Amino acid sequence: MKLTACPSCGAPRPAGGRCPRCPWTPHKQTRPDLRTNASKRRHAKAVAAWVAVNGWWCPGWRVPAHPATRLTADHITPVAADGDPDGPLQVLCLSCNSRKAAST
Repeated sequence: MKLTACPSCGAPRPAGGRCPRCPWTPHKQTRPDLRTNASKRRHAKAVAAWVAVNGWWCPGWRVPAHPATRLTADHITPVAADGDPDGPLQVLCLSCNSRKAAST
């Protein structure tokens, strides 16, 4: 069995398992995926349309445009920030999408 250090106390613990010394447990998804199938299709169509015109390029979020293999469609104004769930989408790579989410 592979052991890794607990991120909380540093004690050895089984990889992906609970820490025997403190209450730390592996990360669990705390929020269910609230997107509907129609929303998922709309996001997939946005990515497909982007790739058809621009290829596998991310326009970048606070970085220059760059090649990317994993593109995602993201709301321009996040729904959590009172954006419209059916509002306009932009295509970003996973890294830029995460950078944008962290800054908003």
